[in-house]
Formats: sequence, C-alpha cells, structure tokens
Amino acid sequence: MERQKANGFDAMVSRLRSVPPGYMVAIMAGVNVNENWIHHEDLRRANGDGPRPEDPEVASVLLGVIRWLGRFQTRAVKPHSVRLALPDGSEHELRAGDDRAVLRGPIGECALHLSGRRSAARVELDGDPAAVEAPRTAPLGV
Repeated sequence: MERQKANGFDAMVSRLRSVPPGYMVAIMAGVNVNENWIHHEDLRRANGDGPRPEDPEVASVLLGVIRWLGRFQTRAVKPHSVRLALPDGSEHELRAGDDRAVLRGPIGECALHLSGRRSAARVELDGDPAAVEAPRTAPLGV
C-alpha cells in the first residue's frame, strides 16, 4: 500500500482504469462469494453445525478465488511451498518453494484454513515437516 501511495492518487486511478472491467467484475464476484461463504460457515460452525455438502458451482468459484489469491494468502509461509490436494484428485500449487506442504480436503474446508479458520477447517496437512508447520502456525488470509 505504501508503494501505491508513493505513486500518487492519479497513478492509482490510472492503474484501476487499465484493468478490463469484465475481468475486475469476475474477480470481485468470486471474492464476494468466497467471503460470504466463509462468514456463513463461521456462523454455522459456531452453532455446532458441521460442513455443508459441497455444491459444485460454489466449489468452482471457491477454487478459482483460491487459485488467484492463494499465493497472497500463504505469503507468510515463505520459503515453503503449498499445494492443495482436492478429493477429486486434482492438485493446485498455491506457492512455489523449497519444501512442500500439502493441504488436503474439500475446497471449502481449504478456503476456511487459508482464511485463518484453522480450528474449524477439516483438512489434513502433510509433507516436509518444516513446510507443514508453516501453514499450521503462520498468519494466513488476506
């Protein structure tokens, strides 16, 4: 933020205007779905409800957002690598690094973990011991 501020207000407005509007709308729509889904789960879990059955459309949006934001969400785990391993067998690298932690679980549970809701998220972490410790303890999220 400080770097952007140093460039000045006009530069920031120019940068925002240079992003294709459709791209920005798609990104923000996905981010809003992700945010609302997580807060809804906060309320459910606080009231003793477990995970919801996965909705394929919501899962697709959550995966898109995590693939886009995952590197930023995991910035505190440097220099380690983080990879998602989903129940459908797909894997998605969020952050490249020297040694790897693998976050396993449904995409919604991974979204909870990556937003810092570790105690509520039903995921497994495995991989290199030092790399696994980082996403267990480092600050995650936006």
